[in-house]
Amino acid sequence: MNVDNKECWIQIASSEKLGIDRNKFWQAIWIWNIKPNVVNRRLFACEILHCFELFSDPCSSTHFFDINLNCDDILPDHLESTIISRIKDKLNVKECSESDSQKFVTKNYLLIKKLHLRSQKFSDFLEICFINYQENFIVHYPICYSVDLENVPALVFPLMLKFENEKILVNVLPLWKTSTNYDKLHYILLPKLSKWAQNADSINIFEVESDSLKLIPINLYSELYLLWKDKYGQHLVENWTESTDPSKFVYEDIGIAAYLSLLWGNKKVNFVDLGCGNGLLVHILTQEGHNGRGIDIRSRKIWDLYNPPAMLEVGVVSPFGNWKYPEADWVIGNHSDELTPWIPVFAAANSYNCKFFLLPCCAFEFNGKRYQRKNSAVSSYNDYIEYVKTISSQLGFSVKVDRLRIPSTKRICLVGEQRTYTFNSYDNILKEQIEPIFQKYSSTNEGNNFIPRDSVEKVRNCTQIDRSITDKIDKIISEALIKKQLRTMEKKKNTSDIWLEDYSISFKEAVSLLDSQDLKQLKNECGGLKTLLRNNHSVYFIQNGQISFRKPTEKNKTSKWKNRPCWFFHNHPLSCPLPENKCSFIH
Repeated sequence: MNVDNKECWIQIASSEKLGIDRNKFWQAIWIWNIKPNVVNRRLFACEILHCFELFSDPCSSTHFFDINLNCDDILPDHLESTIISRIKDKLNVKECSESDSQKFVTKNYLLIKKLHLRSQKFSDFLEICFINYQENFIVHYPICYSVDLENVPALVFPLMLKFENEKILVNVLPLWKTSTNYDKLHYILLPKLSKWAQNADSINIFEVESDSLKLIPINLYSELYLLWKDKYGQHLVENWTESTDPSKFVYEDIGIAAYLSLLWGNKKVNFVDLGCGNGLLVHILTQEGHNGRGIDIRSRKIWDLYNPPAMLEVGVVSPFGNWKYPEADWVIGNHSDELTPWIPVFAAANSYNCKFFLLPCCAFEFNGKRYQRKNSAVSSYNDYIEYVKTISSQLGFSVKVDRLRIPSTKRICLVGEQRTYTFNSYDNILKEQIEPIFQKYSSTNEGNNFIPRDSVEKVRNCTQIDRSITDKIDKIISEALIKKQLRTMEKKKNTSDIWLEDYSISFKEAVSLLDSQDLKQLKNECGGLKTLLRNNHSVYFIQNGQISFRKPTEKNKTSKWKNRPCWFFHNHPLSCPLPENKCSFIH
């Protein structure tokens, strides 16, 4: 069956003319080959297991369907080896490297890939990709795919992508033309491919390939993450006692724990997690047989949930005092904030064999103050990653950088497992490079000393600001709104619908009315002026960056009925638009 036979493949979608050449098309295709999970959210990761150079067109041979479809007699554990054996036996091929297949030369290639799914509802599966560079098309063919069209992960079925007349064409086999999933080819896959092709000049496919999970086996990570997700996830989410979002933090720490477990291999390690926060990472790792403890400046309510109790301690971690952890093989910094630059220092000073894992989030200097970006050519986050990496390298670590698969925008981690010097040089390195850092930021060095975080978390929701300041700001904002409202009334010469008129002011305008010293106090609060106004939500309404009054409306009687004075009745020149018996506040 020849792929160019129109009776075989049916075109279901086409891009517009993209103004690209074949090389840009193939660059986009290779991103799709390497990272199909970017488009198909049901996929977790993709492995390219084998790459063959082809000296014949397998799609024009009856053997092609023997290789792909006649797999009913193969046990799952032997599927990969049997497929490889059939390819070598029935097709004229030579095994080659993956990089050879990415040169876009006029040759044919065959890839064997394994696609890992995010859910255990579906099994991981193999996929054969036939690449024809000469005629500019690629065929994706899943092996042992389900014939139940509604029970197949989206975008997982036989598919041909072709480049013709500066367009990307999407083709499927007749069996799949009626599948509800094929719409996703048009609305999800095609726009992605078009975007990648048009931006190909700024994309390095080799960087894309090595984007994440470089230091561990992806297949084992996929299996372990799904296993621990089922084991720990639902119970923790349902019983979460913190104010943070459990759907993010629970699965994030499960992912980090799975990553560390595979990074450590079969070895059970001793670790210390500095600035452990909710302690979930410590809990999972100790439950899975590792020995470790977590230390944080304050306890969390969730600590009491862990059963058996995790080794979690309240304590101050600082570069002076008794900070050494002689039992630790690894020092962990998971969103450790002020301690972030100190993590590799602690590991370096702890012992020659001590290693570190660091997942930076908020950027801090050694003295506990906010890090100031040094390279404006990159993002603040990437600049900070480079800063911490440089520190680690100067301490004698051979630093590896990886990107995790977790629900967070801060996913880049640094791993220091090996030193760049021998054990015999350790004492000199300790004296000349490590100890001077402690001395520079010790408590005796005034003005530059490290100040640990306060054990009592500051309330930063504008409720602790001096009442005179909040009253002053409230008066300024309300008067500005009233003034604009009255001008609108005068212009319209009608008061019946004044509450429905547009009399709002922008945040920019509101800020310009306030005193700089008052703004300085608000700056330290989460949300600032917006938070202050939202605290008074019965008076102010905020939408699309605009501030207006919240029109008083009738409400059902509740336990909070008439427990506060009506601001409009007592402060607004037009008073409250509701009669006293229908207003939920006191007139």
